[in-house]
Amino acid sequence: MARIASLAALGRDDLPLAGGKGANLGELTRAGFPVPPGYVVTTQAYDEYVDATGIRPGLLTAQDAAATRALFDAPVPAALAETIADAYRALGEGPVAVRSSATAEDLPDASFAGQQDTYLNIDGAAAVVDAVRRCWASLWTDRAVAYRARAGIDPATVSLAVVVQRLVDADAAGVLFTANPANGRRDEAVVNAAFGLGEAVVGGEVTPDEIVVAGDAVLTRTTAEKRVRTVLASGGTATAAVAAGQRRVPVLTDAQAVALADLGSRVDAHFGAPQDIEWTLAQGEFLLVQARPITALRPPVAPAPTTWPLPRTDGMYVRASIVEQLPDPLSPLFADLIRPAVAASLHHVLRRFFGPDPIGPHDTDFVTLNGFAYYFYSNAGMRRMFAAAPRGMRVAFGTHSDLNGVTQWREHGLPAYQRIAEEWNQVDATRLTAERLLGGAAELVAAGADYYTYVQAVIPQSATAEITFTRLYDLLVHGAGKPPALTFLVGEDSEPIRAERSLFALARWCREAGVTDAVLAGDPLPEGQRGAFEGRLAEHLARYGHATYNLDVMQPVAADDPAPVLAALRYALGGQAVDPDVRRARQDQDRARAQAWLAAHVDPVRRRVLGKALVNARALGPLREDALAAIGLGWPAARRLLRELGSRLASGGLLDVADDVFWLTREEADRAASAWDAGRPVGPSASVAVAARKAEWRGRRQVTPPGWLPAKGVVYRMFKGFMPSNEAVQTGPTLTGLGASGGRATGPARLLRGPEDFARMQPGDILVAPITTPAYTPLFALAKAVVTDIGGPLSHSSIVAREYGIPAVLGTGSATARIHDGDVVTVDGDTGRVLLAEGASHQ
Repeated sequence: MARIASLAALGRDDLPLAGGKGANLGELTRAGFPVPPGYVVTTQAYDEYVDATGIRPGLLTAQDAAATRALFDAPVPAALAETIADAYRALGEGPVAVRSSATAEDLPDASFAGQQDTYLNIDGAAAVVDAVRRCWASLWTDRAVAYRARAGIDPATVSLAVVVQRLVDADAAGVLFTANPANGRRDEAVVNAAFGLGEAVVGGEVTPDEIVVAGDAVLTRTTAEKRVRTVLASGGTATAAVAAGQRRVPVLTDAQAVALADLGSRVDAHFGAPQDIEWTLAQGEFLLVQARPITALRPPVAPAPTTWPLPRTDGMYVRASIVEQLPDPLSPLFADLIRPAVAASLHHVLRRFFGPDPIGPHDTDFVTLNGFAYYFYSNAGMRRMFAAAPRGMRVAFGTHSDLNGVTQWREHGLPAYQRIAEEWNQVDATRLTAERLLGGAAELVAAGADYYTYVQAVIPQSATAEITFTRLYDLLVHGAGKPPALTFLVGEDSEPIRAERSLFALARWCREAGVTDAVLAGDPLPEGQRGAFEGRLAEHLARYGHATYNLDVMQPVAADDPAPVLAALRYALGGQAVDPDVRRARQDQDRARAQAWLAAHVDPVRRRVLGKALVNARALGPLREDALAAIGLGWPAARRLLRELGSRLASGGLLDVADDVFWLTREEADRAASAWDAGRPVGPSASVAVAARKAEWRGRRQVTPPGWLPAKGVVYRMFKGFMPSNEAVQTGPTLTGLGASGGRATGPARLLRGPEDFARMQPGDILVAPITTPAYTPLFALAKAVVTDIGGPLSHSSIVAREYGIPAVLGTGSATARIHDGDVVTVDGDTGRVLLAEGASHQ
């Protein structure tokens, strides 16, 4: 291994010899890209220096970074210094740039940008040798050591090469990203440009121009006021003022920006990954002085929609009912599966309650607008519905009717759905044809949609029972010390609370078995306890693992991805969450005191009236949560079937991974399944189409969809007050929604859009989400308050927040758009208002 290597002799595989920067510059040079000539003082030279000077043992034992760097005061051995000087003279002498190039640098998953030192305008052999020594020392700066520690890199394994290049006295310089870091789009490049050398840009001393390029055109341009520039000075560089008349002058023309982006796209193609490139412009020529992979590039995001075109103008589009469980845009396959399922179930329920179906096949639909789910009702169909409403209400609320909502749910809807889900849970998916896999998933989604019609019938009865008691209580009970009506209603079991108690039972077992530390750390459990733990976890998931975070079958449930359940288990083991049995005992005591007050202050006649209403409310109220929690019963089986289909289509080359099946349309999936079963090719790769649909989905997810379209007309004015979210445009320092659980709390906001965010929730956070569903319940134990975009008085958020005794403001319509992660907000559940953070955007 040589002490010195020419850039032209190096390539991307020479990382151990040349470090990340040197290897990448060598690769660019060999590929014919414009790179200033230079050479690399290799890692062998560094190793020779630390061994010859005897400082290696001290590198790992010094008390701090300053003491470590002091070891590098030792002079470079004469023979090694002469080798470095000879290479400098062979380069032609004159001013050079001397840049550190660590072996743990410019990697795909860790750039280490700016962690080691760079020296510019170094002139003379002795000065170059000294700059190389100082680069070696910079491997041990505080920032470099801390960065390596965060990245989990063993300090004993790192080494440093040094790149020496002819210095370019640049007219302009900057950074080029061959993919757009702001939106992840690979078809857009972003150019940052400033006058002078590039150090002012990478060091943050100047705000550069920013130019976004797509293809051969400039999409956007922001010309900054560039007050300073980096220029060459004696023995280095200096900061100089930019003339007032030049500060707002664009650094690059459109043609230059496009040419630079084109150069970057060729580098991107050569390396096979988006690149972060430092460039210079001198005498009209672009030169590349560094290239590294862009780390942590977000997935591509398409532009967010700004208009909401309607397929039909003879009716209304509404986001309510089952849509409350679908806060995000739908995946293409689920959109195609759920559309006919909801349409059929809607006609089913109407026939159940109204007799002859009052609406025709074209009067309703379940469509997507910009990917978001909406019910469509024609104006003519709504008029017929209103005419038939009196009979439907008598059936729905008739206590002795066989069509009573609770009776229908308990005796028909739930058992039928349980049978279908269990039948499919017993099926071996690997033995089914591809067409049957898809058909089975469609059957389960249809069963879930039909089941939801029974849930819809339970909700009015639960709501009426609770509202009746609270209004009677407020009307009939007066006096100082009057307990809140809510005191009499909390403390009943429901499915989410039972799931929480099951998880706490698992936590108690972990403590008794002595595996708490291993579970908290995520370490493997001892052999003797592993099987028992896995068995208890499997029991919990079999009973509660179907709870959905979002009804889109694309989204995993705990049964097939238990990570959020394990996170909740760690919360319980950490001692930060309240044991549900302890909470239940406290609620029982509060209720006993309230009943004692009632007996002492209210006469027997009023107590009897209230007692009947309370019995009804306590019996029916929790059923809403029981009914809703079961909607995902068929989802684990449906996901298993679709992922088996996806696995086959991936093996056939149509998809990259099994989960990409959710991004196909039903027609595409049908065609591919039929081809698979017939032994034909399933088609060319759908990778490009899938990637585009994912990007479009991410763009759509950035907006808050209107709850009602078009927002006008008599029916809209009649019903807008019953919508599950505030449709008003809200500005200013507060958000208004429904005060669903009383109290006031202040804390940092934690935005949770789905289970992928659950691990970020900390005790004392304000939980902010589009909606919450039963799967969110464990997080309520940590939250000081809850705020949602969507939700009404009988939503999951409302009921569970009351059980936990924390404030809740629901249906704000725009909480996730207006509140940023970490903002300190105040939630007032009594007034239904959220005070936003000081200094936050109020637009």
